[in-house]
Amino acid sequence: MATLFAKTALAVDEADAELDALQGGAAASEAALSRQRRVDAARSKLDGARPEIDKFKKKADEADPEKRMYGKAMTEKCLALAAKFAAVWDRSEEVKAAIDPLAATEAAAVDAHAKAAEEAEKAEQKKREAEARAVEEAAAAATAKRSKELAAANAKAAKEVEASAKAATATAAA
Repeated sequence: MATLFAKTALAVDEADAELDALQGGAAASEAALSRQRRVDAARSKLDGARPEIDKFKKKADEADPEKRMYGKAMTEKCLALAAKFAAVWDRSEEVKAAIDPLAATEAAAVDAHAKAAEEAEKAEQKKREAEARAVEEAAAAATAKRSKELAAANAKAAKEVEASAKAATATAAA
């Protein structure tokens, strides 16, 4: 089982390795938003290690020999870890400062693309709605026309029946 010191040193080493990878040429082809998430994760790892680093450093800096908890070797390890932490933290700020503007530009482009896609979808939806209304209006017009034609045919048939009835009555009376 790893000691707290070993776990804390490992967190600093992992953050340092991630920053190395982010500053390498291969990471440049990666999306800026992805690199921003990676640097933020490394900084989060460092933030998590900070309280322990501070405790180790405070104990290593103890001037009173009666209160010292660490021997010479552990004191040197603690001070070296604190120095490495400070250097890695400073480098994380530099990497973040370099990536954040690129990520902001990329995020703006992603947002603009999403907005354009949303507007295109809304326009397409309006077009489909207009086409549906046109079909409904054409169907309503056809139904109205058919109703008029039927009404006219019924009126014509009624007049013909009435004329036939008059003719039959006139023929019967004659």
